[in-house]
Amino acid sequence: MKVEQIFDKSIDSYGGLYLFHRFIEKSDFGALVGQVLGKNPTQARYSYSDVLISFASSCLAGCNYTEDLNIPRRKNSADTGLLYCSSDTFTYVIKQLIDLEHMELGYTDKDKEVELFFNEPLNRLLLNTFKSLFDVGEHRILDHDHAKLYNNKPDAKVCFKGKGYYASCFSTDQIPLYLSLQSGNATPKSNLAEVLTAGFEALSQQELIFEKFRADGACYSEEAIKTILKYCDHYIVRSKKSLTRQVRISPENCTMVEIGEESYRIYEHEDTFADHYCRRRYHQKIDEEKHLLSDQEFDEK
Repeated sequence: MKVEQIFDKSIDSYGGLYLFHRFIEKSDFGALVGQVLGKNPTQARYSYSDVLISFASSCLAGCNYTEDLNIPRRKNSADTGLLYCSSDTFTYVIKQLIDLEHMELGYTDKDKEVELFFNEPLNRLLLNTFKSLFDVGEHRILDHDHAKLYNNKPDAKVCFKGKGYYASCFSTDQIPLYLSLQSGNATPKSNLAEVLTAGFEALSQQELIFEKFRADGACYSEEAIKTILKYCDHYIVRSKKSLTRQVRISPENCTMVEIGEESYRIYEHEDTFADHYCRRRYHQKIDEEKHLLSDQEFDEK
């Protein structure tokens, strides 16, 4: 077997991006973007897929800010054949892709109404890309969480995480599937049933069905659980600590387990929630400096 090595002086520490581009070239991502988002004007140098690939490449290269898009573009040479847009082009094109009907705010600081923003074309692209590039059958757990987007706009309110907005994200194995944005007056629990329903319906339209739903304490409410059970057979949700339930737990009924080289004692029992059968599980980390049967509280799941 002959082994041939090819050297190119134009390849530097960003050379790993070539593997990413080869993956994109072998997929139908470019055609998929054109099918969902349409085509840029003929006089435009960059297509929508070029702009999105430029952004993805900058993220893979460790860039943190929009302006960092200029770094791989500047390092690119005519020999590489890779086409990266500038940060100005990226922001201009992204503004074009914003669904203005749903993204305009138009309210004052005094307004307390929660608004939800959905960019359906980009969400449809996320779902179609997932179906095109990944083995859907391997992903059976659907995750949901909120992320804080920090900024100092007038309507961005302050919470314990800082000043900004919340974004809601459906994902599986850290692959984003559906995103929505909430106005500054919102919290993770605000209009949560509506947020969940929008995401679940978009997944259902793409025939994406998940066996289990997993989320943090924001989804621990009767309304949210009933919404989840319309689309998923099982749910895993972290709940608030309940001293009423914890006082019933006897240490001798707990099981000792090792999780990540740390000791926990586990207690599990049957219960009902939102008119449905459920199992409650309590985790208590064992601190070596404390006695095993200390009064340290359990974390309930």
